[in-house]
Amino acid sequence: MNDVENRLFLLPVRRRLAILVGSWLSGIYAAQVFSAPAAAAALFCALFLSAAWYLRRRRRSALLFFSLSVLLAGNAYAGCLLAIRDEPTPPQTQMSGVVCAIESDFRVTLRNVRTVGCSAPARRVMVTLMLEKEEAREPVRVGQVVSGTGRLFAPDEPRNPGGIDWRIRALGKGYELSGYILPGWTAEGDAVFSVTEAFRQLRLHLMAVIERTFGDQASLFQGVMLGGRDVMEQELVTAMQMTGTVHILTVSGLHMSMIAAVVAFLLRPFPLGRYLNLLIQTALLIFFVLLTGGAAGTQRAMVMATLRALAACRGRRYEPVTALCTAALIMTVINPLIALNVSFQFSFFVVFGIQMIGKNADAWLRRHAYDHAAIYGALRSGMMALAAQLAAIPMNLLLYGYVPLLSLPMNLVCSALLPIVMIGGWACTLAECLLPGWGIWAAALPRAAAGLFETVSLYAGSLEGAILRLPAPYAFTMIPVIALMLFASARIRYGGRRRMAALAAAVVIAMLYLPRFSPAARYVQVDVGQGDGAILRSGRRAVLIDIGPEDSYDVLRYLRHEGLLVDAVILSHLDRDHAGALESLLNAEVDVPCIVLGERAAMQGEDSPVLEVIDQAEGNGVPIYCVSSGEAICLPWMTADVYIAGEEHPGSNEQSMLLRILIAGRSILTAGDLPIECEPIVVPDCDVLKVAHHGSRYATSPAFLSMAKPEIALISVGAGNGYGHPTDRVLHDLDKAGAAVYRTDQSGCITIWLEDGLRVETFE
Repeated sequence: MNDVENRLFLLPVRRRLAILVGSWLSGIYAAQVFSAPAAAAALFCALFLSAAWYLRRRRRSALLFFSLSVLLAGNAYAGCLLAIRDEPTPPQTQMSGVVCAIESDFRVTLRNVRTVGCSAPARRVMVTLMLEKEEAREPVRVGQVVSGTGRLFAPDEPRNPGGIDWRIRALGKGYELSGYILPGWTAEGDAVFSVTEAFRQLRLHLMAVIERTFGDQASLFQGVMLGGRDVMEQELVTAMQMTGTVHILTVSGLHMSMIAAVVAFLLRPFPLGRYLNLLIQTALLIFFVLLTGGAAGTQRAMVMATLRALAACRGRRYEPVTALCTAALIMTVINPLIALNVSFQFSFFVVFGIQMIGKNADAWLRRHAYDHAAIYGALRSGMMALAAQLAAIPMNLLLYGYVPLLSLPMNLVCSALLPIVMIGGWACTLAECLLPGWGIWAAALPRAAAGLFETVSLYAGSLEGAILRLPAPYAFTMIPVIALMLFASARIRYGGRRRMAALAAAVVIAMLYLPRFSPAARYVQVDVGQGDGAILRSGRRAVLIDIGPEDSYDVLRYLRHEGLLVDAVILSHLDRDHAGALESLLNAEVDVPCIVLGERAAMQGEDSPVLEVIDQAEGNGVPIYCVSSGEAICLPWMTADVYIAGEEHPGSNEQSMLLRILIAGRSILTAGDLPIECEPIVVPDCDVLKVAHHGSRYATSPAFLSMAKPEIALISVGAGNGYGHPTDRVLHDLDKAGAAVYRTDQSGCITIWLEDGLRVETFE
């Protein structure tokens, strides 16, 4: 290998494959920002390949030009797929389509969808087939044609920091639009055989057997054996997230390794030959992938396990980075958009990090403990677990905004108990299928292991300081993180410049990440749709002022993304569009020190389900403070004066708290849903006004605005809402008062930086 190749080829085994796959993935990720036109991409690819052919003829490295052509091809391929957009339909649209997959009895995927009066979707659609109350119907079957009246919606795209791009998530599953078909739909035609439906039915049957075999612990066994956390209690899932063990609910490399080891052990007595043995193992792994739903991590683990078995069969050395690159290439050539899926990114990033970091750990152990086999084996297991936890930190921060501090000890516990739960669970389940009653009798040991794991997880998750909450890094920070892993790894042969390159990557990471700890004071109007949710923050301390409707997780995701520590939750009143998300917040890993209500809020909201959640929170030790008009809510970094209308104004909206907040030398008025007749006679002036009741005509009088004199007015409102919010009258009065108006339906999340002059930052 010549000197040019030594400089270009970074990985010691299959360097070309690693670099080309990296280029391919880079092109796909870049398509989210910019995609080259197909014609231009084809032209430049031809030029680059011609240059590569010329260099190879002269016996020089052509890797650079090959990489550029692959990058352009991936970018154009993904860009073309992203450019196809299916248009949503209006209500009462006549539609029909062929059932091609079934998620549940009346939640199905349709292909060849036809609509009346609208353009037909190019992709499949996901619909819920609605039923009348107490209507009993036979579930639809794959191959039937479903017809009816309904509506298709476009997936939501992020409108807040930390938000989820539902379009990318949907495209990774092969559809874009989702919606419903109203009762009265018809299903005609004969059913056809479907491999995916056959595996779904088998999965449902096994779930029922697991429930019969393991009783009240069945949900954990279902999650570990078949993947998914939907059937599990939220308390246990949250505890596993906080202790870094939730990954066992996604069938991945650990599960595949155990399955492959058991299959190899069972096949050992039979003289099948190497290649027949490999064929059987591969077939069983594919069967297991289909049975568990084929998540991105499961597919990756299956390809890598197959390549490991193939290497052993041919007497070759298994190279995990090569296997990882091969898995990524196969999966993204079939569906490039799967690379944009979070589960794909998490799985591949963590496995890549384990290989990079683990190589250094293994090299150190070989120098110091290789002569002692038992010590070396034990230490190597611990070091690999540590490498896994270190590799997961960047993605944990990016996706969840915290680092589980107990991850290493809990994963060591998990590695000891998981084989018993996984292998024992499958053995008992299969025994119960073949000999009913025997599986239940044999389930004592797996149940004991599962019970111990649940107990330890719940205890560890409840400990103070189980997680370290930090702001999420910017997504592009992952590029220097990957570079740091490469340059710091013993897998790199980069001469004396490796340490300097690693140091440079670390400096770039610090420069990109440290601004996330800005101490500046901000008021953030989170886009929660048709509702209200705001965050007042100073550095990483935060006070929540309303938290959105019950189906909204936007405030919670913002808290996670920014790594904020909550000082208090203030609920202006108990309407569900302002306080409905309280239960989700309390069930999450966020620590809520107290909840603040108006003095008569409980009486006015006695029919609200939010009141039940508040009672439960109080029973769980969360202090509930009721404040009256004229009192102040004080924290070291902010003060909020409270105004509440008198008892002569009954009603939930009428009892909304009007808060005058003083922070960083600025004043902010937040008015909940306060109607005009309940406004105070004297209104203090303010710099920022959160307009009452989403801009309703029944709130925010001209007199109120003339006294408040806001410089900036914020309206929290859902796009296309049926209430006509905000009304023309309110918008006209705000314009007349000289306020700059910002609306969440137009701007997404709105952040107002309060120091050194008011500065507004919108998400869109």
